[in-house]
Amino acid sequence: MSRTLKGGLARILGHNPKSSNLKQLFPPPTFQNSRPTSRRFDTFGENALETIYDQFKFLDGSEEPPSASQTPTSLNSSRPIMTGSERKRRERRPATLLYCVLPTLELLAAVAIIATSFSANRKELAAPKEPTDTSLATEAVRSLSIQNALSTVVPAFFQIVSSFFGFFPIYPSSFRRPAQILHIFFNSTTIILWFNAIYDLMLKVSMEHILKPSGTDEKYIINLIVGSFIYFATVIVPAITLAVAVYSLTTSSHVRRIQKSLTAISVSLGTLIFALATLAIAIFMAQANLGGGGDGKNLSDNPTMIAYGLMESIVFVFVLLTSIFSLLVALQNNRPLMIAAAIGQGISILSIAGELFTSERISAIFAELKSFETTGTAAEIGIVLLNGCSVVSAILLVLQLVVFIFCVSALQHTSQHSLLVDNNRNPGGPLERTAF
Repeated sequence: MSRTLKGGLARILGHNPKSSNLKQLFPPPTFQNSRPTSRRFDTFGENALETIYDQFKFLDGSEEPPSASQTPTSLNSSRPIMTGSERKRRERRPATLLYCVLPTLELLAAVAIIATSFSANRKELAAPKEPTDTSLATEAVRSLSIQNALSTVVPAFFQIVSSFFGFFPIYPSSFRRPAQILHIFFNSTTIILWFNAIYDLMLKVSMEHILKPSGTDEKYIINLIVGSFIYFATVIVPAITLAVAVYSLTTSSHVRRIQKSLTAISVSLGTLIFALATLAIAIFMAQANLGGGGDGKNLSDNPTMIAYGLMESIVFVFVLLTSIFSLLVALQNNRPLMIAAAIGQGISILSIAGELFTSERISAIFAELKSFETTGTAAEIGIVLLNGCSVVSAILLVLQLVVFIFCVSALQHTSQHSLLVDNNRNPGGPLERTAF
């Protein structure tokens, strides 16, 4: 019986042609040859596991293809991966929620300013039945309050409309690009319009402090702090959302960097220096004119020049911030940010031309400087320095805008092919060059 069993096993194992090819079909795993290879090419700790899995793949009896509902996997690993849309959605969600805080703040600030202006000045807006107080100081403060309340209507309306378009990241993709363009337009208009409204507010606060001595200094300081917060919510926050909208609208996945320009860097540095000097002189002039002066040499005798330096201070705070941003952009040589900086420079130029160099102000300045050769007071010297620095800053802003437009347009027309060639030569990123 045992001899028969042994003979049957021998016939099965020795003479079956299928069993003789088992070693050829299923060779034993070669650990010594696979380990050095996996270590030599293993960069993420995945090839070693893949090598072992391939050697023992014949033990897996399930040869069914994966279903379509299963999570896609990478070629070098059995670990699940996310698709591009899921990855972008997960990465964009926190940034989108964080950005939406800015247009929300912009909307709430506009509504609060226009509501507060009319509610705080409702007594002045209502026509009095009988003139109970006919003093000059009271009438001046009343007229300034009315002017301040009315000047906030148009810029607040533009800011409310702009804030709705500022939520473009959560809009559908078909409406996102038009929303970005409308947000840029309304924000640019809003910033220019708010300068005059902020000027009326600060003039009212200063005149109320000067003409009504009953008010305390603490109230005056609180009003200045409130004015600073209003400036931040109506000028700086819209400028930030405008830059974000321009960046997201003009960002391209192919080319982002442009040639570094020493001319752009030099002009940006000069603009920054003169903007800082103009702002310092403007603050000094505004404090001297609105603070009473004490020596009788202020410009309060001229109604047009009564708050000279205040509008310059308001405008050149934005110009200074734009100059700092433009200098950083010129050093970073980033195309979308350079377009955003160019828009900021255009807003600065329009603000200087529309608010500072009007016909009334120019006539008042020449009338004030008629006696400059004979007297030469500190106020007249300040007028000359302030206007000189303002003119130089405006010229440098125009030159800076031209240089930035030239840098961006040169990339559009001539450097697309060369940058693609440089990317092939340098896979790590586009080759940066310096232009003179």
